[in-house]
Amino acid sequence: MRGSFLLACLTFPTSCFGADTLDAPNMGAQVIDQVPIHELACGPVALLNTYRFSSDDWREVIQKMTGSPQEKFHHFTKTYCSRFSRNAYMKRRWDDKNGIRPDDLAEAINELHKKAHLPKVSLKRLFLKNKQSHQELMVELHTHIERSIRHGFPPLLSVSRFAGIRSPRGGHRWTELSSHFITITSIPKVLEQNLQDFSFGYADPWGGKKGTSRFNISEFTFFANDITNRKDKQLHKNPTLVVPRNDFGIGAGLVGTNTAQVVAVTHLIVADSAPTALDP
Repeated sequence: MRGSFLLACLTFPTSCFGADTLDAPNMGAQVIDQVPIHELACGPVALLNTYRFSSDDWREVIQKMTGSPQEKFHHFTKTYCSRFSRNAYMKRRWDDKNGIRPDDLAEAINELHKKAHLPKVSLKRLFLKNKQSHQELMVELHTHIERSIRHGFPPLLSVSRFAGIRSPRGGHRWTELSSHFITITSIPKVLEQNLQDFSFGYADPWGGKKGTSRFNISEFTFFANDITNRKDKQLHKNPTLVVPRNDFGIGAGLVGTNTAQVVAVTHLIVADSAPTALDP
């Protein structure tokens, strides 16, 4: 967690793994639990989980990091996340009060990959572009996830809980309560036209568990913003997709159940290519 996931698709049963899904290369991997490590360790631990579920070439990264998951976490944060962020004023990339931002995590991963002679990753901002529909954003999201999984790198997804907090003067002010990183491990191979959602499998570092959820188009109005967009930090109406708010507990205890809230899909970190695509 940080400080405190078109045309859409096929309907799947409780498990979305099967012949009609595109799965991460190593689906039998055990999910690392961030809870014994640190409450705000989800970004780095989600990355360790991504390597666990990835192809052999990617998995070599975590295999070369000796020690327990906690020791691997400390190695990654000390080596690549202790410097000051280029994206947040006077804050380190990761710290024990704020966690890590999506843009800082992507930059830290690229430094690790450069040292390991692995391909770069890219940060995808999952907010509507000019005149883009939510269905088109779903297609774009599916494409990004599909390509990264085919590159052997299950992507990292950042989700954020936004809530409409009642003002003492009346009305509501929407604000981000908390955010969280997970690893996407499975999606449908094909999306049908004109539907409103699609299923995905994930590895969640909070509790170290596997699960399934759905990307949806919100049925009600909410407001959210992209914290990584330096040119536009304003709240916008229904600017992205959502997941069922009870599927992920991030920030849920900070507001009452009757408070207007969503868990918004905000950022995705994907591999630009497969390791075998690199020049010797």
